[in-house]
Amino acid sequence: MSVAGPGTRDRGPVKSGAELGIDLAGPGSRGPGPGHCPALLVSAPASGQGKTSVTAALARWHSRQGRRVRVFKTGPDFLDPMVLERASGAPAQQLDLWMCGEDDVRARLHAAASEADLILIEGVMGLFDGSPSSADLAQRIGVPVLTVIDGSAMAQTFGALALGLVRYREGLRVYGVAANRIGSAYHAQLLRESLPGELRWLGALPRDPALALPERHLGLVAAGELGDIDARLDALADAWAAHADAELPPAVAFEPAQACGAAAPARPPHRGRARRGVLLPVSGQPGTAARGRRRVGVLLAGGGRDAARVRRGVAAGRLSGTAPGRARPTPRCATRCMRTSRPASRCWPSAAGCCTAWTN
Repeated sequence: MSVAGPGTRDRGPVKSGAELGIDLAGPGSRGPGPGHCPALLVSAPASGQGKTSVTAALARWHSRQGRRVRVFKTGPDFLDPMVLERASGAPAQQLDLWMCGEDDVRARLHAAASEADLILIEGVMGLFDGSPSSADLAQRIGVPVLTVIDGSAMAQTFGALALGLVRYREGLRVYGVAANRIGSAYHAQLLRESLPGELRWLGALPRDPALALPERHLGLVAAGELGDIDARLDALADAWAAHADAELPPAVAFEPAQACGAAAPARPPHRGRARRGVLLPVSGQPGTAARGRRRVGVLLAGGGRDAARVRRGVAAGRLSGTAPGRARPTPRCATRCMRTSRPASRCWPSAAGCCTAWTN
């Protein structure tokens, strides 16, 4: 099925991007020198529109072309990063202005741009939801936005919704719009023709059970629990290459944090007793291994007393239980959990999970 056909209708004079109030990012290629890399932030009007599917499709397709893809996820999510990590073949990291601060965000992106051919950032919820929102992040770091809209139950309203998203905030760079879950080539044509002339149509993903990423509760099924995850990711990549624009997005110059004058995030004050432990998930629940590796890396990179404690814990074998399915190690010098304040002997991971941050 071809969903990006040339058929159009006469829509009158084409307005410029300035007249529409839209800042459209131009066609891009990898920029010169370290710190320059094509990049996109994938967002949507709301959750459930297909952000993860489109990000995974792009990541898998470009990685299959031999490009080095680095993927980031906004917000405290560990399910989507599992899928994105599988799609790109490289660890997916969190980017969050509130949790980590702008200094950390810029440092991670600059490091990734120095070694990658493409950077993809999956936003959280809707484009303008939350504070800071995905739009805040895109504007702060200068990354253009790819907007994904579920077009399964609409036609010309698709264009109104897309135009409202790109005009809602002045200065937001928009790379283009893609549709998800379309029913036919004619359906895709209706959606495409509803867009203003200056708003780039990137194509669509068809409605196909083979392309769906299964969900449960409030998120996706963990990638490790899907025996056909690679087949689904390959199908998404093939569908994107067949029905959408697969060229590289514009190159973005990612400056080091110090060069941008970004202030380092303030260290929150500790109430009560001084912290005597580090936060490391060690239960057998899904996602704890990945979170454990990332937190160990953050603590080691930060240096100081936390890094020293982590090195001692690794050397003594106290941090060896971060893989799913392993028995939880007994903290040797811990007496209480920082989250529940329960004694160590009584604080076991609950269904909602326990941070297993210990003090003594």
